[in-house]
Amino acid sequence: MSAKPYTPYIGLPLRLAAVLLDLLLLSFLSSLIGWLLMLQYPDAQALMDSAAKMLTLLAAPAIIVMWWYLQGTPGKLLLGCRIVDARSGGRPRLWQVLLRLLGYGVSALPAGLGFLWMIWDRRHQAWHDKLARTLVVEDDESRLSLRQLADGYR
Repeated sequence: MSAKPYTPYIGLPLRLAAVLLDLLLLSFLSSLIGWLLMLQYPDAQALMDSAAKMLTLLAAPAIIVMWWYLQGTPGKLLLGCRIVDARSGGRPRLWQVLLRLLGYGVSALPAGLGFLWMIWDRRHQAWHDKLARTLVVEDDESRLSLRQLADGYR
């Protein structure tokens, strides 16, 4: 039986940095799309408004796919974090990422207390993590043994 890999829980500062990176990326992409539209259609304000609405509508499905398939958003992945099932440590199930996204509303409602909860929680879980039974952990393969790395690729 192999030893459990070292997986420290990610707290508020790094998770906040990941959100800021995601917002920066989204801002860059939306500005690039707006700039390209303005080059093609100089009077494209209505078209830009439509593009902004389209990006907003695509955000939730994109987040669900990234959390489920990639185990994180680009910001989390760039900072070496990933979302895992709290029990198995593996990829979260689809119902977990759906519940996690809905849980953001629960975390935000009481003046953001659900997000701040990770400061006091021993596993740094926010309320949406607790609802969905997920964790955000460090994704650092350098801490794994060769056997654990090999087992992960079988």
